[in-house]
Amino acid sequence: MRILELNNEPITEILSETLGDGGKREFRTIEVLQGIVDYLPEEIDALVCTSDLQGMEVKKYSDENKDRRLLGIAIANELKELTDCGLLPPKEKFGVIFCGDFHFEEDFSSRGGFGEVDEVWLAFKNISKWVVGVAGNHDKFSLNENGEYSISEEKDIFLLDRKTQIIDGLNFSGISGLIGNSQKPWRTQEEQYLAALKSMLLKKPEVVLLHEPPKIGGMKGNQKIGDVIVKSSQSLVICGHSFWENPLLNLDNGSQVLNVNSRVVILLNKQ
Repeated sequence: MRILELNNEPITEILSETLGDGGKREFRTIEVLQGIVDYLPEEIDALVCTSDLQGMEVKKYSDENKDRRLLGIAIANELKELTDCGLLPPKEKFGVIFCGDFHFEEDFSSRGGFGEVDEVWLAFKNISKWVVGVAGNHDKFSLNENGEYSISEEKDIFLLDRKTQIIDGLNFSGISGLIGNSQKPWRTQEEQYLAALKSMLLKKPEVVLLHEPPKIGGMKGNQKIGDVIVKSSQSLVICGHSFWENPLLNLDNGSQVLNVNSRVVILLNKQ
């Protein structure tokens, strides 16, 4: 799969409140961008890609803000409105791609932290055909009585960590979290992480999902992840974790990296 064009002019914007540098509360706009890909299977007409929606919604009337929702849940509702007005296909005709980090401390005590994000995944599943994604380093999921992630029991929700999943004929591979100390949540030792990434890229999936971005072309990220991607065969990598002003990077080997940190990108099939 290849992105043919990406319009940097948003089709809509969603206001959020979050924590900026130094822990100061600030308002931030989440842009919804639209792009075109060269191929989607006939089962779907669009992919909605997003990550790092860490904040709270801002309602139109200040007296309603006492009952604010997590930003991810609010954006799922906004996307349903796009479906209602025809800017997004019906729910049975698009899938959602997550690249992690949807937790936010609702009392604004911390931008990071570590908390459950099941309700964000479920909110997006309620407006789409399916959700596939990787976890971020701030994401926690509830466990069932067997100690397994409850979200993985939900129909048409696919949480990937060094796994591959075929959905509607599309082959997705994904690695959750970051390179780091494996004793911490959603961290993988560098050697294991890079070996998994190389193995995935050798199998040439349509889409590779990462939370941690590569450092390529001056973009903020991990240099060793970048080295693997530029030395591998052509691929489409979608990631998050660190914000890029320019969300789409085209590489010399034909690969593309789409960073969806703090934005939503709708990829439509070419006409």
